[in-house]
Amino acid sequence: MNRRGNDEITWIGMDEKSFRKGHNYVSLMNDLEHSRVLDVVEGREGKAADKLITKALDEGQRERVCGVAIDMSAPNPSPPATCGYCP
Repeated sequence: MNRRGNDEITWIGMDEKSFRKGHNYVSLMNDLEHSRVLDVVEGREGKAADKLITKALDEGQRERVCGVAIDMSAPNPSPPATCGYCP
């Protein structure tokens, strides 16, 4: 993931996945155009989404995001909160 550089990423997806037994979750961000995982962080609350956006994309990349596909289940933030980092 560190080798990715400053690629233009315009369409991203965010989702959470459970692993192991119990309720251990990670949140991940995908580049939807190039079918690749951009980053993974622990947890599935709104703070995890904030961390993904700020960690996986630099400011210039965030400015070029055209859309975000996100699961609207309770743990995820509402689209305006998530997209506050993107135009």
